[in-house]
Amino acid sequence: MDVENVTLDFETELIQISNIEYFEALFELISTYKNQSIINIWWEVVVTLMPYTTNEMRFIQDRFYYETTGLENNPSRSLYCANAVNSMMGMAVSRLLLEIEPLNNNMKMVDEMIKNIHWAFEKIVKELDWMDDTTKQRTLYKAQQMQTLIGFPEFINDSFELDQYYSEFEVIENDYFANVILYVQQDLNTSLVGLRQLNDYTINSWASDPLEVNAYNWIQANAITIPAGILRFPFFGHDLQVLNYGFLGSILGHELTHGFDNTGRKFDSDGNENMWWTNRTIEEYEKRSDCFVHHYESYLVPDIEEKISGKMTLDENIADNGGLREALLAYRKFVEEFGEEPKLPGFEQYSNEQMYYLAFANNWCEATTRESLSKSILDEHSPNNIRVIAGLTNSDEFSQVWKCEKGSKMHPQNDKCKIW
Repeated sequence: MDVENVTLDFETELIQISNIEYFEALFELISTYKNQSIINIWWEVVVTLMPYTTNEMRFIQDRFYYETTGLENNPSRSLYCANAVNSMMGMAVSRLLLEIEPLNNNMKMVDEMIKNIHWAFEKIVKELDWMDDTTKQRTLYKAQQMQTLIGFPEFINDSFELDQYYSEFEVIENDYFANVILYVQQDLNTSLVGLRQLNDYTINSWASDPLEVNAYNWIQANAITIPAGILRFPFFGHDLQVLNYGFLGSILGHELTHGFDNTGRKFDSDGNENMWWTNRTIEEYEKRSDCFVHHYESYLVPDIEEKISGKMTLDENIADNGGLREALLAYRKFVEEFGEEPKLPGFEQYSNEQMYYLAFANNWCEATTRESLSKSILDEHSPNNIRVIAGLTNSDEFSQVWKCEKGSKMHPQNDKCKIW
């Protein structure tokens, strides 16, 4: 490869392989079907570049998407082009849009929200009866050291720094496909050059472009990214904070909890993977995580009557349950400081805490097809309806707020799964 400072010496350098069984099976497959393997490798190239070629090729891809999901995917040309520019030059597009619609007030509100969620998580840790004091102190320290990046990176407000960010990306006029190739090459080169650079995540740990409607926990950086794209309706910007906590707060609690899920717990406050918990606490944690595995596997995905993998979805399920509880406790702290909010007009029959759970559930409303449901059981997230039902069934607070009778569907007789 023609990338400066990127060479590998297989005799002396250590290469980490996270799934050795996969590669052993892959090598066996390649040795058995050599020609077929070459075709599959090139197919990955075709799939990557197909959306940027001709209308005919995009039609083939859209038809494949429809056949496998049951959903249409034929955006207008203007929307298609806008999405392409945003995916390749997201920081520049963000600068333009943030000039039109400043987010300073929303960013300040989210900063207060995430502080309350951190407070809730620390309160939970301090009250745990299965974690020893040594591990508690280390866990609290990691939470306190966790960075929170809200809205957008500051450098996009500086024209010179923004130009430097794109300095290696030379756009060729009237050659769209060539520009796509150049972008892909530059993106890959930037990634490969990092092989010889010191990881200093404190400088810039942004895990996405600012306009992405999502949030992330970058475990190796011990940082949460909350892009500007999610700081808008329906996730944020409601007049009632209970809705903001139910929609966005539960998501932010989810991301914080990822730092302490079955994968995140293995990384310390500096993002290094090591044994920083005591053996006794790890053993207790694994007992409780097994409860989640069995609980989520007890649900059938509707219409296709199949079960999800409790192990594959474990991290996301732990994060869902922890985030749901943390955001509610955080909202209760908000109410203690600022007083009870008025009820939502038209929904006066519900308490504000009941509205919190309705907002959370509304996050995962969707229209499904048999094809999309079949695809959903291959994802690390549980299907949306199970995220809601299984998560709420596990919640003592939900049963209390909605006055669920013991032994009912949403408040079963058996013990509930709880880690955070």
